[in-house]
Amino acid sequence: MRARVRRRWLTAVACCAGALTILGALALPVAPVEVNDPSVSWPLVATAPESTLLSLEAGKPLDLKAAFSCRAVDAAAATEADRASRVVLATTDPDQPERAEGLRITAENGMLTAFLGTTVLFRDRVPASSCRYEIGAVDGHLVYTRDGQRLGTSAMPDVDALVTSITALPGPDLDVTVRVDDRFANSPAPLKLVLLGMVAISAVTAAACLLALHRRKNPRRKRRFRIGTPDVLVGAALVAWLFLAPRTSDDGWMYAMAENHQHAGYFGNYYMYHNNSYVPFTWLLRLYSWWLELGNAPVLLRAPSLLFGIVTWLAVRGAVAEVARGRRMFVPALLFLAWWLPFGLGTRQEASVAACLTVTVAAVLAARRRQRVAYLGLAVGAASLGLIAHTAGVLVVLPLALGAGAAVKLVRRTARSGAVAAATVVCVLSCAAVSAFAGFADGTLADFLRGSSSFGGGLETGPPDPLHDEFDRYRSLLGGNSLGNFALRTPVLLLLLVLPFFVVLCVRARRRRRPLPWALWLTGWTCALGLGLLVLTPSKWTWHFGAFAGVATIFLTWSALAGPGLVRRLVGDGRWTAVLGTLLLTGAAGWVLLSGAGRNVWADDVLPGVPLAGQPLLPGTVSIVVTGLVVAGAFLLRRRRGAFAPMSAATLVVACFLVAELGFLVGGFGVATARTWHTWSPWADAVRDPLAAQCGEARVLRVADPDSARPVEVASGAPVTDGFERNVWYSASPPEPGPATAEVYGNVPDESGRPARFTSPWLKLPSGLSARNQLMTTVSGQTGDGNSLTAEFATASGEVVATTEFSAAEDDIGWRDVSISRGENLPPGAVAFRLTAEVTRNWLSFAMPTARQVVPVGSALPRDGRTLVDWQLTWLYPCQGQPVLADGIVSPVSYAVGFGFGPDESEHAATSGGTWTPGVGGLLGPQLRSSTITRLYTVLDTDPGTPMRTVYRFTRPYADNAYRLRRGTTTAPGW
Repeated sequence: MRARVRRRWLTAVACCAGALTILGALALPVAPVEVNDPSVSWPLVATAPESTLLSLEAGKPLDLKAAFSCRAVDAAAATEADRASRVVLATTDPDQPERAEGLRITAENGMLTAFLGTTVLFRDRVPASSCRYEIGAVDGHLVYTRDGQRLGTSAMPDVDALVTSITALPGPDLDVTVRVDDRFANSPAPLKLVLLGMVAISAVTAAACLLALHRRKNPRRKRRFRIGTPDVLVGAALVAWLFLAPRTSDDGWMYAMAENHQHAGYFGNYYMYHNNSYVPFTWLLRLYSWWLELGNAPVLLRAPSLLFGIVTWLAVRGAVAEVARGRRMFVPALLFLAWWLPFGLGTRQEASVAACLTVTVAAVLAARRRQRVAYLGLAVGAASLGLIAHTAGVLVVLPLALGAGAAVKLVRRTARSGAVAAATVVCVLSCAAVSAFAGFADGTLADFLRGSSSFGGGLETGPPDPLHDEFDRYRSLLGGNSLGNFALRTPVLLLLLVLPFFVVLCVRARRRRRPLPWALWLTGWTCALGLGLLVLTPSKWTWHFGAFAGVATIFLTWSALAGPGLVRRLVGDGRWTAVLGTLLLTGAAGWVLLSGAGRNVWADDVLPGVPLAGQPLLPGTVSIVVTGLVVAGAFLLRRRRGAFAPMSAATLVVACFLVAELGFLVGGFGVATARTWHTWSPWADAVRDPLAAQCGEARVLRVADPDSARPVEVASGAPVTDGFERNVWYSASPPEPGPATAEVYGNVPDESGRPARFTSPWLKLPSGLSARNQLMTTVSGQTGDGNSLTAEFATASGEVVATTEFSAAEDDIGWRDVSISRGENLPPGAVAFRLTAEVTRNWLSFAMPTARQVVPVGSALPRDGRTLVDWQLTWLYPCQGQPVLADGIVSPVSYAVGFGFGPDESEHAATSGGTWTPGVGGLLGPQLRSSTITRLYTVLDTDPGTPMRTVYRFTRPYADNAYRLRRGTTTAPGW
């Protein structure tokens, strides 16, 4: 009787705790939060306004208020300067209004004119008497007034800076306040803190009640876990891959998001999308932010993926235990490594999704096999965590949906009453509260809705087209870039090869009314339906296939080991079995050829020491296919004849290719490590310096340091300037001051079309020219297409012995370093040189030659957070730090290491990436519009040709932080 009462109480507590957990978890996304509400006031000194950089994360402010007097208008009208003349107030570069929708108010000839971009908002005759202009926000729009009289309205402008040409005022005649949009930075309000505590306590209580309700008095003795040779093989491969693995495209992005959390107060996209919140996909980033306390070396940052790999392998091991024992365990080991090594190698979220999905599948299988309801709670908890790990986490719903029928039967069978069954269901469902806790503890539903542009496409292109994205995913998989290399192709194409045969078996089993093994059925349909469900994930990247790593390993293992017996039982030994085997053997041969056609390329196109880098494996693949078929045929002729011979041959071909492919993958990077041990490569560096104490690639990427420039001595003569003048350049893009550009010449465009020509005096060739000490100039404007910049080399007698046109075709107002000579191929007897220029189109400006030191980036670039490294390269530069994004403001950037090369408008240019593009909320977009950038001469020791790295230097005409920042908070509901 007492036990019955205790059970009733336990059931009641379980129902209450489970229901309270579910309701609390649903309330967490909409619970109130304290939202950061910073504002900027400017100018710092009312009587001495100073233009300042103000790069907003969101691009536009929440609110803008400004007021200025007629005295300020008169002061602006009286200014005359190279840049920003007669400007009362501007929020972007006033000399390039077409580049942004910025506010620009100018004063000239007694008129005040306001623009938004290039659109005129109003013109107003400035009165002779005192007056006051004001700008304020009404319903999200700016309203412009003079002494209360309405002049016009506009949308909120872009804000890159606060600019004025006024340098002195008698009093506070100019005042601007900008309310910065930093709504993603929030923390739980007191009510939400209470709710979090309540959900935590009730969730633990519900889990304890679930275990207590279904506790067995005499539990079955558990099988002891024994480590076998396959486990050692998998563990050794994962640990080796921790050091040898190449990078993925987004390793640096994930690292930067986790790193900036301590400054921003939330996990944002950092490089793009205006740093939009990543809610609810943040628990993995939180793990990385904690892990960063140990260091930011690539080896350390890969450790979580190693942990996920071990968890996934253990779950796979449990799910295939019925069919893979002893030496058969090598089959799942081989398949698991084929999936995990190419897909689970970095910080991307697919590793965590794969782990959660595999644990979910293994728990569903274990619940049915062991008749334990507690495994259902584990499955729901793991699935909920996987669902908010990444958009590909939508796959976790499939094993739950497919196993729902078996779960209901299990609950009915084990529950002693309807009340216990209801309590069990509630407690099992309450395990999903882990997702609300992990995803919305410091985020809200509003964050997710407002930041949705982070998950697919961009801000200007509109919503993504799922079908088009899915087509792109497979096109990328079969393409020639790093998203379709041989290692990524191999497991995915193998899964696509086996799934049709699985469907045939399912149809045959249904007709024969002989069910397939439940593990094979569950994982097979999870994979088949998952490929379709993946269409809904808003990304075209092939990395998403990595979410299948564990469940596909289970499915393929069951197919390989249980498949022949199923075919014998369902189809027989007759003609149809031979047909299926022949089709499978033909498909296996095609799979090998198609997989081997993938190139050996990864996210880093520079692969020092790697065998067949950038090349397809096709020649070796053909040999493997032919050899495998010959071996298989010879083996089967001796051991087996009949209908199953082609199927066995196909299995042998698959096994041989997987062994060869994995051997080349791991062995190739092992060979590369040995080849580059005394030079440099990421893999050798990871083994030799696992904690990145020597700063990675920063010691082998070199730039021509502008500050080291030394003028070249004049030998004889004087410059001949036919159409060229000194200190002439594009007005909106002056050269940065310094020794490298101390003497600049540019042509003045002639309306008659007459060519402009320039000839420098003869200059002495400096001694000691080399790859580390080069002759250089800095160029802006158009070279090529009718314009030329040439170096002539002469002997001591004045004889010209060589002429070299050294500036490639390009047309850009930005400045770029150009190497005249490294000193390695100087003409014999040359002791002097001179520059000649001819311009027939547009304009050209260039600096007189200087000798510059080409030094490592690690010593040339600052480590104080003013150097931005593009996400594709961030891992390789662990010592450079990164600019801080905090309070809705991007800190000033002085240097950038971009992923790309070539002219800024070319296909492979670093500046064509998302980081540099304002239209997609690129981090550097606003500063790119308000700065002069110089593309420094860049060379990588391991690839002196065209490395996918370019260093840029930013020069701004405005002060960096000449404003006053005020911080505040407001309480807001989560919706």
